Amino acid sequence: MEAPPAQVVLVDDHPLVLFGMQAALRDSREFQVAALAQTGREALRVLETHRVDVVLLDLQLPDLSGIEVLVAIKQRFPGVRVVMVTSSPQPSQLLEALRAGADGFLDKEASRELLTHGLSVALAGGSVLSTPLLQACLAHWTAAAQPPEPPATDLKPREVEILRLVACGKSNRAIGEHLSLAEVTVKKYVQSILDKLGVNDRTQAAMKGVRLGLVQAG
Repeated sequence: MEAPPAQVVLVDDHPLVLFGMQAALRDSREFQVAALAQTGREALRVLETHRVDVVLLDLQLPDLSGIEVLVAIKQRFPGVRVVMVTSSPQPSQLLEALRAGADGFLDKEASRELLTHGLSVALAGGSVLSTPLLQACLAHWTAAAQPPEPPATDLKPREVEILRLVACGKSNRAIGEHLSLAEVTVKKYVQSILDKLGVNDRTQAAMKGVRLGLVQAG
């Protein structure tokens, strides 16, 4: 029996963006748009009354900031995945969203294929970060002239290999299939990687992997 489509809420204050994302998902068998919202408070009200699996959330909203809505969702609806969307990324905002628990980031101009891929990755427990946004973060770090971090020499070769697959957005199951490992084994490796890198989630691990030169930005 085919699984029911995942329920998606789209949050953006520009109607054309909302309708564009809705149109991109209209023919999908994997996803169904449960509701549209143009403000942060409206989005939170929707989550109170709808079964929601994932939210596509604009970083810039007219009432609450996207970060404030993200924090509220993670506190009140911890099972909901949240992918941030933006057209004018500010690296400081992206880093703040990472710390607040964002499950990924997409550009508003992302193709239909990248949009559905990003949702699939987030729902599978992975993290997605489009290349332009990742490059913006890297440029921000470079401009800030932060001192280089010491190499993560305590990561074993297998852990580095898994970190690179995590950075590609692969779920534990997909990594296990790729490396012929049990999913529970991959889960233990991922937790070890998070502990050794001193981060809280997979997206932060991928970002730190880039900074340490363990993961290619492109």
